[in-house]
Amino acid sequence: MNLIKEPFFQDKTCVLITMHGKEKAILPLFQGFEGLNFIVAPTLNTDILGTFSGEVIRVQNPLETALLKAKLAINHVDADYAIANEGSFGPHPSIYFIPADHEWIVLLELKTGRFWHTQHISTNTNFSSIVPKNWIEVIEFLRSIDFPNHGIIIKLESEINDNNNQIFKDLDSKLEIEEIFNKYENIEGYRLSFETDMRAHRNPTRMQVIAETAEKLKRKLQATCPTCNYPGFDIVEVEKGLPCSICESPTRLIHKVLYACMNCHHQEWSGNPEGLIVSDPGFCEYCNP
Repeated sequence: MNLIKEPFFQDKTCVLITMHGKEKAILPLFQGFEGLNFIVAPTLNTDILGTFSGEVIRVQNPLETALLKAKLAINHVDADYAIANEGSFGPHPSIYFIPADHEWIVLLELKTGRFWHTQHISTNTNFSSIVPKNWIEVIEFLRSIDFPNHGIIIKLESEINDNNNQIFKDLDSKLEIEEIFNKYENIEGYRLSFETDMRAHRNPTRMQVIAETAEKLKRKLQATCPTCNYPGFDIVEVEKGLPCSICESPTRLIHKVLYACMNCHHQEWSGNPEGLIVSDPGFCEYCNP
C-alpha cells in the first residue's frame, strides 16, 4: 500500500484550461490549497471540442469533453495537473419545465491519467432563446436575460443552405442589436433567433455555478482515504431504503453510502450522508401512498 504524505499537492503545478475567464470563478477557491500552484492557459483552443454558439458541434458528453480539454495540456504545458470545466444547458433532469445548468469540473493528473471530477446541477440560469416577431419582443428578451450584464448571441439561419448562416456575438449595446434586427428581420428564407450567450465570460450567472462546482471539487479533494491519505475518498454507491419513522418500512431515501479510494481501493459503508436515521413519513409509500 502506498501511504501518501500530506499535503498531497505540495509544490505541484496545475494548469487551468480556459478561453473564457473561468479563473475568476475557480482560482479564488483554491488560493493556497495544499501548496498547489496554479497557472492559466487561455491560448489552448478548447473551441475545437464544441461551442455554445454552434459553429462547432460537441461530439462527446460534458465529462468526456472536460477530460479532453484537460488533456490538451499534456503536450503544451509543463504542469503536474490540469483542471477543466464543461457545461450543458437544457431542461432540469427531474423538473422538466425548468431550465438548468449542468456543470462538470475535472482535475487530471497528467502523468498517470488519473482524475477526480464533480458535477453540479443548478436552476440558477438565464438560459433562454426567442424568435422575435418585433422589436418590442427583443427589448423584453434583453430585459429578461439581464443584458448587457449577460451576453447575447444572434443567429441568422438559412432555410436552404447552412453555409449561409451567420452568428453575431460579443454584442455590447442595444444599438448594435437593433441594427442587426432591422437589417435581417424580414429577409425571405431566413430565420433570426436570439439566445443567451452561455460562455462563462459573458454570463456571470453561469460563472457563479462554475464556482459552486469548483467548491464541490475542492471538498472532494479534501476528503482523504482513512487508510492511505489519498485525496478524493468519495461515494461510489448508494443504497436506498431509509426506514420510515412511523412504520419502519424502507423508503426511497438513501439509507447508506459506500465510500472508496481510487489509490488503495479501500472501501467502507457509512450512514445517510445528511445524518438521517429515519425518514419523514411523507416519503413512505405505505404511510403516504
